[in-house]
Amino acid sequence: MPVEIRLEQLSANDPTARITEWLVEDGAAVAVGDAIAAVETAKVSVDVVSPHAGIVVRSAAVADVIGVGDLLAYVCADQAEVDAMVRDRAEPVEPEARTGRYSAAAARYMTEHGIPDSAFADYDLVTLADAQEVHGRLTRPTATKSLEVARLTEANVLNASLSVQFAGERIRADADTADLPTVRLLGRVVAATARALADFPQLNGYYDDGVRLRSTIDIGVAIDLGDGLKVGVVRQDEPVEDRLMELVSRYVDGTLTPADVAESSLTISDLSMENVLFFQPLLNHRQALALGVGGDLELPGQPLTLTATFDHRVTSGREVSAFLATIRRHLAVGGTS
Repeated sequence: MPVEIRLEQLSANDPTARITEWLVEDGAAVAVGDAIAAVETAKVSVDVVSPHAGIVVRSAAVADVIGVGDLLAYVCADQAEVDAMVRDRAEPVEPEARTGRYSAAAARYMTEHGIPDSAFADYDLVTLADAQEVHGRLTRPTATKSLEVARLTEANVLNASLSVQFAGERIRADADTADLPTVRLLGRVVAATARALADFPQLNGYYDDGVRLRSTIDIGVAIDLGDGLKVGVVRQDEPVEDRLMELVSRYVDGTLTPADVAESSLTISDLSMENVLFFQPLLNHRQALALGVGGDLELPGQPLTLTATFDHRVTSGREVSAFLATIRRHLAVGGTS
């Protein structure tokens, strides 16, 4: 059967992408790994490659904006499979189980939205209006959760922030011994944050109609060297400083891949070398925490600050305060490995 090619998460805060160019004709034969389409988000431009050999059948057009998980194209094994798909699209057949008590429009709507027959156990006749009403009921958040989110929104406490400040002379002196002091300092913070996150698993997640926890610790790092903001990711167990150098190099060369920028536990933004002592970082999509590193070289003690913006639906000020204190302790010990 045809293989679906769906849009993957390309960067931390981009749930959609725009198709900028089809790199193969509709109906063209492709091999495994061939680039079939170019797509772009606000942070990255990439080529989508085919995971299988076969014949490409497009499911979207140039300039279309599609979401993560949306269908981009099919890869069919042969022309017979392509022809069968064309026939199915031209002559849709209602499921046999939905003839009789379902109107044609209701059956079609149920198929399009994946509504199970069990949702209509108490109905004698199902109309399109019935199907739409049931679909709305199935996808609507519970009253309790809606009330919780509404109260948090009204009180403006969905996102909150906390900061700690400490002397940074020793940490900066260590960073100054490196070829790139900014990378050494950021590497220290990334390593300390990853160690601290292991002790606070609740922070390694995000809110999506409930708290979703991640199984690995992957730290996103904001990079902006004049070609737009991108968030590179240091994966769990990778050598931190080497990985940061690699991400910076790929940013400059314009060769960041989807794997370089996708799915991180939290995002760190560093302005400590810019004499910005405090700032509140923005919380990224599918994250519960963002960390801002500030500092001022001209103040006594060359202070550094850590400011955490966090999602109150996932964690609390008490927990984040303890988390920041733990990062600070790890920074005092040192190291980037």
